[in-house]
Amino acid sequence: MRKFVVGLLTGLLLIVVVVTSSESAPTPAYAPTTYSVPAEVKPVVDRLGITDRTVKIKTDFPCKPGARACFDTAIHFPLTSLRLSEQEQNAVLAHEYMHYVHTKLDDTDRTKYEQLAVGEYNQSELFQKRMKWYVERNILDNDEILAVACTEVSDSILPAELYQYCVKYLPNRLVLPSNIR
Repeated sequence: MRKFVVGLLTGLLLIVVVVTSSESAPTPAYAPTTYSVPAEVKPVVDRLGITDRTVKIKTDFPCKPGARACFDTAIHFPLTSLRLSEQEQNAVLAHEYMHYVHTKLDDTDRTKYEQLAVGEYNQSELFQKRMKWYVERNILDNDEILAVACTEVSDSILPAELYQYCVKYLPNRLVLPSNIR
């Protein structure tokens, strides 16, 4: 009986120590996962000036037919996209990267930058013509308009606040085509 009581008390003491120590243990700070950029894609990332290493870039291709790249939880930039001209590679990767950035914005910023981009879209026939592919497939949304605004609209046309947002994430916009002037 004495061994039972000693065992029971020892067990209770261990439970108290474990519970107490786990309650007082500091919670580690959140550290985003970092990824290495595939070697084949690194020159494109470097040309764009993208330094964010929390974005996952893969060279697989689970995208819809006709797409040159896509974004879900990662940027899918297939090796076949490396056959494009450098300027097209830059535009495709930058566009998908801006979709990634869009997912990281808080609601207030997302709404603000979407409204600026949509305002520019509504004022520009050339911008609307560029987005026709999305309209015809019923997939035009504010995220697409914002991604195209940051990757294809000329600096001189972008509202100053939207331009600042775009260059924050794409500091080397000079390597992108300015299709919408």
